[in-house]
Amino acid sequence: MIGALHRAFGFRVPAFLISGDTTPEKLRLARANDLHLLHKPVRPMKLRAMVIQSLKDQDEAEPAMPPAL
Repeated sequence: MIGALHRAFGFRVPAFLISGDTTPEKLRLARANDLHLLHKPVRPMKLRAMVIQSLKDQDEAEPAMPPAL
């Protein structure tokens, strides 16, 4: 789904994965797609930190968003 959003918008939207699946395959899949993976249960402060970091990473990316029409 994240890949579909990236393709639809034409840029990388801030995103990360939250999963209860702790198999090594999920971690490999996340790394292969350049995504962070949090395992459930996620503590609120960890979730908050990940959201803040994702938004910061997006702000630093070039181009962050397509120009407004």
